Amino acid sequence: MDLVKPAKPKKTKHYIVAVCLMVVIVVYLLWQQWASHSSVRRAEILVAEVKQGPLTLSVDSFGELRSAEQFLLNAQSAAIVKVIHHKAGAIIRKGDVIAELVSPDLVLQVQQAKQALRQSRTIKEQLLLTQQRELLNEQTQLMQKQGALKTLALRHRAEQNLAQQGIISALNFAQTETTLHTLQHEITMLEQQAKQLQALHDSALILANEEIDIREQELNNLLEKQQQLEVRASTSGIIERMPLALGQRVNVGDELALIGSNQSLVALLSVPQSQVRWVETGQDVMVKMQANTVKGKVLRVDPVVTNNSVEVEVSLPNILPKQARVQLSISASIVIKHLANATYVQRPANAKDNQTQTLFALSNDDTAEPVAITFGASTGKYIVIDSGVEAGRRLIISDLAYLASLDETILLK
Repeated sequence: MDLVKPAKPKKTKHYIVAVCLMVVIVVYLLWQQWASHSSVRRAEILVAEVKQGPLTLSVDSFGELRSAEQFLLNAQSAAIVKVIHHKAGAIIRKGDVIAELVSPDLVLQVQQAKQALRQSRTIKEQLLLTQQRELLNEQTQLMQKQGALKTLALRHRAEQNLAQQGIISALNFAQTETTLHTLQHEITMLEQQAKQLQALHDSALILANEEIDIREQELNNLLEKQQQLEVRASTSGIIERMPLALGQRVNVGDELALIGSNQSLVALLSVPQSQVRWVETGQDVMVKMQANTVKGKVLRVDPVVTNNSVEVEVSLPNILPKQARVQLSISASIVIKHLANATYVQRPANAKDNQTQTLFALSNDDTAEPVAITFGASTGKYIVIDSGVEAGRRLIISDLAYLASLDETILLK
């Protein structure tokens, strides 16, 4: 019986299988290499070129125009708002009536002050009459004593001759002489008493006049308050604020209106607390008012921080654009420093001054490599590059922090 041998597979078939396996392995390895690189879409990123040249460092801010001179009108007495003639934003001249107030209590106080003044004047008149009567009494007594002294002096001279001749006794003459000395002393005392009485009268009159002056001053103050119930503009300008409403009751010291001079304006800027450390008095400021830009100077930096910002006052030139007015919203750029030759780029996302950040620099083969860049000061939309990349390179300024942490080249699709 014959045996049938199986046919041997051809060697070419093994070669084909081996080649296919090798191709699969190569493709797999290439795919693994490609997949090991992260990728981003070009349409989803922002790219900026690193530039070199002169750069002005500035701090951008916003704010509004205010009057360089402001005048606050306060209520001088408790009253009720009766009429409002002008409201906030109105342009007024000095002396214009802004509002009218009424105060029944003040009317009563004026009447009481007038009555008190009349009473003080009446008391003074009564005092004058009393003083005149007292002076007349003193003068009458003094004249009587002086008349008696003259009579007694004549008697003294006559008795002196008679006593020397022995016609009258020495005792009688001595009594006359004693009476004469006593009368002279009484006259001296009356004269001193008259002087003291006159001084007392003068003091009483001074007090009475002072009382009248006080009453007159009180009345004048009340009359002035009564006149101030007509709230008048103390200067020409614009009403910046006027919080009154009809029927509103105001108390002493309450604000009635805030008037700002429209002759001179200043800019009040709100600067972030993190950037105000570079702002100093005297620095130039470019203030933008709608379509116009004017140049000013930093006048004052407020030491108080409010809501993470600091108020900076900027002086403005006397001649301003027509649209310049109080409370106009403005934007401004405070010039901090001029750099003659700086390397800078448009500010990347999350970039901070004087810190190092990893960005991706574009290459010519549709890839981007991570580069550690040290930033300096920033200004507006630009930030200075201290080291890490040269001018001409293109950087991805979008936020790719999640890829930068991998520290590997990325592909651009």
